Order: sequence, then structure tokens, then C-alpha cells
Amino acid sequence: VTAPAPGGDGGRLRRLLRWVAEVAPLLLRTHLAVFYIFGAYRRLADRVVGMRFISTSERPYRGPSYRPLGVLLLLQLAAHAVAKRAARRRTAGDDAAQVASRAAIVAKMGSTGAARGGGGVALRAPLCYI
Repeated sequence: VTAPAPGGDGGRLRRLLRWVAEVAPLLLRTHLAVFYIFGAYRRLADRVVGMRFISTSERPYRGPSYRPLGVLLLLQLAAHAVAKRAARRRTAGDDAAQVASRAAIVAKMGSTGAARGGGGVALRAPLCYI
């Protein structure tokens, strides 16, 4: 029996916890926005199990509407999603530019004979960028 390699399952657990820490606030804010708009399911657990509360009074209290607040919260979440996607695209564009620049260097070295031992310094480019 061998011991698990360091960072094996621990890395997966860290990635899962990081993902949960990133997604949980967004899920709770989305739930709050939907609650403000529709007025049902005060808690996320109530929404998950479908538990609704009923009023037994003849004239239930009707306070101010929180619907505009819910709409603003949804707009904020949408803007956050757009900004995050733009940041990912920007990062992906930077990575593609780095790959293209390295490929150009390797191609130039190949044409001068440096990569075949012609006296230059050979670069090792990674095969995969993850």
C-alpha cells in the first residue's frame, strides 16, 4: 500500500473549495434578487425544498415593493458576469499572443539552424498551456 502523492486529492479539494467560495456569493445574491422580485422563498433552503408560507390574516400586510431593488441586483450580477467574461477573454488573448511570439522565435531559430545545433540557444516551448 502506497501513500497518496502530495497534492493529489488535496489539490482537487482546494480547487473545489475555491470554486464553492467563488460561486456561493453569486448564488445567494441571485436568490436575494429573485426573492425581491417575486416575494417568495425567504431563505435559499425554502426555495430548494419548495416551502411556501401562507398568511392566515384576512388582510395581509402589503408593504413597499422591493421589485426595483431585485431588478437592480440582477443588473449588477449581469454586469459582473460580463466583466468576468471580458477578463477571461483578455487573459486568453494574452496567452495566445505569448504562444504566437514563442512560435515565431522557434520558427526563426529553425530557419537559422540554431534549433539543429547550429550554435544558438534552443528554447523549450511547452506543448500545452493549461
